Formats: sequence, structure tokens, C-alpha cells
Amino acid sequence: MRLLPNNRIITDGAVYRPMGIKDYPIGKSNRKQWQIAAYFAGFREAKRYELESIARAADWQVRTAFSTSLDVLIAGPLAGRVQLSKAESMGIESISEADFRHRIL
Repeated sequence: MRLLPNNRIITDGAVYRPMGIKDYPIGKSNRKQWQIAAYFAGFREAKRYELESIARAADWQVRTAFSTSLDVLIAGPLAGRVQLSKAESMGIESISEADFRHRIL
């Protein structure tokens, strides 16, 4: 056991380390990369594939179903009321194709 002079803490010989929150610098190596999770509803197959490829190129995550971790529902002209109300009840943002293209560019 020893007495540390600066704060009068008695230790058992282990190296003294102050307790607290570690402060790590944010750099490319330790920064968490977040993606926007998107679901496309109400589009014909060819149009949906086109929009999904645009989203993937912009580093968005394309989902195939609704979930609570979904960020955005991109609603096309064929989107049904059930899909839109389900997204609204789950707190998912619904946007149009034009809004989607505006966000990407």
C-alpha cells in the first residue's frame, strides 16, 4: 500500500489511473459509419431497381421489408394506403421519388 501525494488515495501497489470517461479522438479508423435505411414501395419493378441502385451508389442501405429500424419510405405512385399508414404508425418518414432524388443529389 502506498499513499499518493496529490490526492491522498491509498493504493495496493497497482498503478493509479483516474476514473472517468475515456476521450477518444474521432478519426476515420474509429468513427461509426451510419447508413440511411430505405424501403421503396409503389414502384414498378424496373423503376424500383433503378432507384435502389441509385440509393446503394449513395451508400444507403436498401431494405426489402418494413421494420422499426427503417429510416425512410420512398413512396411511388402505386403505394397503397396500408403501406403508408403502417409507415406512419411506426414513425417512419415517407417521401416521394422527387424528394429522394433531391436528397441523393
